[in-house]
Amino acid sequence: MRRSTSFPFPCVRALGGLLPALVLLAPLTATALPAHAETLRDSAATHQETQRELQARIDAADDETRALLVRLREARQEAARLESYTAELAPLNADRAARIERQRTALENLEATRESLPGLLRQQVEELADF
Repeated sequence: MRRSTSFPFPCVRALGGLLPALVLLAPLTATALPAHAETLRDSAATHQETQRELQARIDAADDETRALLVRLREARQEAARLESYTAELAPLNADRAARIERQRTALENLEATRESLPGLLRQQVEELADF
């Protein structure tokens, strides 16, 4: 039996003709591969730096949000405290307003009292003299 020198699979036969060309191109791809790898490394480094910057911005925004939430809670507590204090002062303010109004009325009547006082005193002196 005679053996055939041809390859049993047609695709291997087709590669058999390309094999010398591939052997010649191997050094070219070996030099192109590191350049491509360098580009990929640069791209990955740039991407990582971008991710770091974005994460820093996210962290800063998170910190600012937390600080604003603390300020909001403190402001709400202060508002509640001030509302309570205002509620305590409301009756005192009403009493003082009534007192001021009474004093204002008394001051308005004071002028009339001053005008009628000399006549009233004379009348009382006469009544005492008659008594």
